[in-house]
Amino acid sequence: MGSLQKGMYRDDVIDLKIRLEKLGFGVSNNPTTYFGPITESQLKDFQKPTV
Repeated sequence: MGSLQKGMYRDDVIDLKIRLEKLGFGVSNNPTTYFGPITESQLKDFQKPTV
């Protein structure tokens, strides 16, 4: 599988959302296969370097 992009629907997005939630970057109470703007934003926040 290739990289995820906003607007995609893929089964592995659910796992990504669950993992982000466990790390404190909540996306949805009912995760779906949609990689939308909230998921993208939370993923970018997670990837930001810490000072």
